[in-house]
Amino acid sequence: MSYLPSIDDQPTIPLPMEIYEQIIDSVGIDVGARDYVVSVARATLCSCCLTCQAWLPRSRALLYKSITLKAPRPSDLQISFQKLVRTILDSPLIAALVENITLSELSASKSGVASVLPILLIGRLPHLRTFTIHETTLVVSPGFCSSISSFPALETLKLATVMFPNISAFRRLLTALPRLRDLTLDNVFWQTVGAVPETMIQYIGSMPPIRRLSMIGGQVVGPATWAVLELLAPYLEQLIFSDWNQDKLLAPNKEENMLQFPRLVSLTFRAHPRPLARGSSDFLSKAEAQQLRVINLINRMMLKSTSDLPTMSRRLLRNSPLFERVVTQARLPALEAVNMVVEVWDLSGRIVEELEQRMPTIAEECREKLGVLHRRGILRVIGVNLVDDKINASWFWLGPSRSLPSQYSCIWQYGVPLLDAITIVLGSNTL
Repeated sequence: MSYLPSIDDQPTIPLPMEIYEQIIDSVGIDVGARDYVVSVARATLCSCCLTCQAWLPRSRALLYKSITLKAPRPSDLQISFQKLVRTILDSPLIAALVENITLSELSASKSGVASVLPILLIGRLPHLRTFTIHETTLVVSPGFCSSISSFPALETLKLATVMFPNISAFRRLLTALPRLRDLTLDNVFWQTVGAVPETMIQYIGSMPPIRRLSMIGGQVVGPATWAVLELLAPYLEQLIFSDWNQDKLLAPNKEENMLQFPRLVSLTFRAHPRPLARGSSDFLSKAEAQQLRVINLINRMMLKSTSDLPTMSRRLLRNSPLFERVVTQARLPALEAVNMVVEVWDLSGRIVEELEQRMPTIAEECREKLGVLHRRGILRVIGVNLVDDKINASWFWLGPSRSLPSQYSCIWQYGVPLLDAITIVLGSNTL
């Protein structure tokens, strides 16, 4: 009788620890990932922690690197919050691993744990880099300000559906974060808008040197928008407007002065075609940015069916001459690239192939309509489609560029929200 050796009979050859660490790293939790992706990743990392002693340090570091607090009921959220606070207070080792905290509450009309978390954890999170707050009213008390300023590595703040008592409370929050570099205002509201205090300009010198500002939706409109921009303009390098009624957002009062952006190099507008053209044109006529190198126009298109594709370019180009006229007349001596982005919303998953066939025609129509920018060699047309919102899978069609005038390419982005994916692609694929 012949004997067939089994796998257990073979000698075990240990792999280098670096290989195991790469395997563990592939399970890491991305900031902004969807809930079910996060839950699967956390469960996998917990299993990795229990595999063996050698796997524990790397697995534990990834497990606590990004923490998300979210629950369907206030009582569940309070329990999770208390567990987190107890863990961080009891274990300085775990506290030192935390780099990202996302806190999702249940109502923007009520204050909650977001207003007390920095107070309870004052000085306990030495490596916290990103703090994301969803759905709450933020009480910016003196204790809150002194506590949140105790996180020395905090550079990114993302506020989504957050209510402030007034714009002065928002200003106090920024003053408490001297190392802040990246700020996202996603549907930020004021309980009382009223008149913007003229004294706001006195605080420009105490504002953090924010390099990147994203303003998405919300009630920060008219004078309030320009007050925020005026406070942060001296250091801004990248400015993004998304999902606004651009006409309402960017139309300042007639008495407003020209805004000065001495360091701004990238400007992005994202909206439906008509308000996009009017809003971006109005902003460029009211702002001065001598160092501006890149303008991104992201045209949002919602398709009911693939049969709408032939009419898409007509809607896209209807207001383009207005934008081109303002760009050519504006004082933008450093301008190197204008990216016309066609963002198509259709989650059926069947649009990519037809969009890839249609995009060369759309690109050619854009070049004809924006002939001045095309002849200057600064126009590029890009298509994007959110294919799967569960895993944040986005498909991109990159039109010919100055370096490759007769070629286009297609790439994919995974794991980040669509707007972030667009800015990543535009930043890494220049003319």
